[in-house]
Amino acid sequence: MGEFLDKIPENIQDHIREITKTSGLPPDEESVEKIAKGWL
Repeated sequence: MGEFLDKIPENIQDHIREITKTSGLPPDEESVEKIAKGWL
């Protein structure tokens, strides 16, 4: 996990991973972190 994702509750982390799959971003942890940063 990463710097931003760690600050988000686990159930929301799962949601962010699902959002990343359909976001058009590359399917990697860097993309998950970008979305997590925006969430915060």
